[in-house]
Amino acid sequence: MRHHGGAVPPEVIAIAEHAGLISAEAGKHRILPAGAAWLRRRLSGGDGFQNQHRALGSREIKIDGVRHQLTVNHLESPLAWLRQRKDGQGRAIISEPQFEAGERLRSDFEHGGLSPRVTASWDGLSATERSRRGAPGDATSIRDNITIARLRFRRSIDAVGPELAGILMDVCCH
Repeated sequence: MRHHGGAVPPEVIAIAEHAGLISAEAGKHRILPAGAAWLRRRLSGGDGFQNQHRALGSREIKIDGVRHQLTVNHLESPLAWLRQRKDGQGRAIISEPQFEAGERLRSDFEHGGLSPRVTASWDGLSATERSRRGAPGDATSIRDNITIARLRFRRSIDAVGPELAGILMDVCCH
C-alpha cells in the first residue's frame, strides 16, 4: 500500500486492519465499508459524522411548470434509495418517470401542509390578528397553492387506490 508517493508504514497498515478499516486478500489491501466511512468523515470537513451519511448532489424538479435546481441528499429519501437499486437483471427497481411521480407526490404532500403537526397551530387566530403579525402579501394565492397541492395529492392517492396509498405515503412522503 502506498501514499503520497511512498510506502505506508507497516504499523499503520496493522492498525487499520485491526480497526477493521482495511483487509488484506491475496497480498493486496482493500478498503472496507468502515474504512470508507472513516475516510469520508476525515475528508468532509465540518461535521464529519453527518457528512459521512450524506451523498449530496443536485437535481432539477418541476413544480407548477417552473423548474427548480435543488441540492439533495441522495441517501435521505427512501424513493431515492430505491432509484439507485437494481433488480436481479441489473435494471433499476423504479424507473425515472416513477421516481419523478413520487417526487411530485412528496412535493404536493409538503406544499399542502399534510405532515402531522409537531408544534402549536396558530390557525385559530382571526384574520386581523394574523395580518398584524405577518408580512404583506397575497394570502389568497398562498391558500390557493396549498389547496391545489392538497387536491393533486388526494387525486393521486385516490388514483392508486387503498392497496397502494399507504405504501406510497410511507415511501414518498414520510
